[in-house]
Amino acid sequence: MEIHNVSLGIKLVRSRLSHLKALIILDNVDKLEQLEKLALLPTHLGAGSRVVIISRDNHILRNHKVDAIYNVQLLNEDKAFQLLCRKAFKCDNIVKDYIDLAYEVLKYADGLLLAVEVLGSFLFDRDVCEWRSALTLNKSDRHLRIGLPM
Repeated sequence: MEIHNVSLGIKLVRSRLSHLKALIILDNVDKLEQLEKLALLPTHLGAGSRVVIISRDNHILRNHKVDAIYNVQLLNEDKAFQLLCRKAFKCDNIVKDYIDLAYEVLKYADGLLLAVEVLGSFLFDRDVCEWRSALTLNKSDRHLRIGLPM
């Protein structure tokens, strides 16, 4: 379903979610307007619903008056590298051919623990060509192609 009108989209979301217990995750929110246009208030959602907003900008979250802000601790480069090795190779060492590719993965993950874990697990038991293929960025949306819907 394509929605080309903001007010129609808001009405549709409210009518469909008002009676359901929902978990809504809004990722990569970088503008307050994104939250304002959605206008998701607890009264618009079914009992027990939760909205998780992921943003690098605490100001947006404070401005939107969220209930709680959790600051994710980023991994330093050494810990991220060690975690990637454990997930992708099931050991603390890395095969020489993978070193540059591993640093590309870590650059993409940007210190986020969950990203390192997911990418490392996805790359486990894959050869260098498959790593290169997974690291090919889709220039239109900048998501890693790891076979998951983005």
